[in-house]
Amino acid sequence: MTGVERRRLLVVAPFAPRIAATDGGSRVTGELVIRLAERHDLAVLHLREPGAEGADDAVRDACAHVEEFRVPSHSGVIRKAHSLVGLGLGRPRWVSHLTAMGFGRRFRRLVAEWQPDVIQLEFHVMGQYVRFLPRQRPPVVLVEHDPGAATALEQHELHPGHGWRRLVSRADVTAWERYERRVLSRVDALVVFTEDDRHSVMRSAPTGLPIETIPFGISPLPVAG
Repeated sequence: MTGVERRRLLVVAPFAPRIAATDGGSRVTGELVIRLAERHDLAVLHLREPGAEGADDAVRDACAHVEEFRVPSHSGVIRKAHSLVGLGLGRPRWVSHLTAMGFGRRFRRLVAEWQPDVIQLEFHVMGQYVRFLPRQRPPVVLVEHDPGAATALEQHELHPGHGWRRLVSRADVTAWERYERRVLSRVDALVVFTEDDRHSVMRSAPTGLPIETIPFGISPLPVAG
């Protein structure tokens, strides 16, 4: 493609981008990273949980820099306690699950080292790390794969649970509503995949925040011979 200014982009994701992945989020992010790398210089910083796979060779070959940050392994009891404390502080459960000590500092350092023109956050959970950036920073674009508050409410209505589980589920919906408002007030632009998602996030977005609807596309997985 001609006429497109080549820029330096930093993509930050909650897991490794993988074009051969079976889960949709990792695969969509992998496809996106490779397509962007055809037009721009890309660095990728992603979390990696215990037992999860890293970025595949196609992603590493396409990017100038790919770096993973290992999420420490904790017992189920510790994770549950951390999640409940987070809910009390207005933090959704998935956000608490991906709150990795030290990642925010590494994010800030990589921005200083890589000096991107644009920072692109994949998934709303990564919005929690914008607060670690200095006031003078590149524009931050958030790609909202699934609106958090709307998705949490849908899951609560489909699987509300009983007793304590129901209370936790309802608290998670409320936490997502508060969290999304905070995150959207910190970013400079938002990308969603559907018009339904656009209408959902507009309830939480501050007035004037640019919101673009860009449908995603993925290549078919190779068929084993």
